[in-house]
Amino acid sequence: MFFKDNTLHTESEIRALYPNTSFSTPFNPADLGFEVVFDTPKPTCTSVQTVIQDGTELDSKGNRVFKYTIQNMFNTPEEETTYLAQLKKATVPASVTMRQARLALHQSNLLVQVNTAITSGTDEELKIEWEYATELKRDFPSLVILATSLSLTETQLDDLFILAGTL
Repeated sequence: MFFKDNTLHTESEIRALYPNTSFSTPFNPADLGFEVVFDTPKPTCTSVQTVIQDGTELDSKGNRVFKYTIQNMFNTPEEETTYLAQLKKATVPASVTMRQARLALHQSNLLVQVNTAITSGTDEELKIEWEYATELKRDFPSLVILATSLSLTETQLDDLFILAGTL
């Protein structure tokens, strides 16, 4: 990219602006008053921010470089909270293997409590699922009932599924 009169230009744009001009190889439009714009590393930002190219500036060595600005993606904390909740929801696996489920429960110190609740309960379908299923689906109705009986919130259940998905 090249810079002149507070405007960025590509090589093709400069050639179009000066159709009757022969340029040197490699391309260097400095004779026409254009400055080369050097790439600079983009700043790092959080998952709720974005980096915007905001023109150019001179660096400490006098080179023209791209200028970047970090901008928040949201106007209010509520918008950010809603986005993060939706993002987290999107990362919750729809199902995990029983091995993954049991390991996640074990790592969360809930495995004994869950086993006791299932074996002492009256939900035969849940007992069969727990003993013989090869996977555990997040939307399994008996799972939600079991989680509620163990005082687990929807968020905690999602967190368990996310953890299980990594095991």
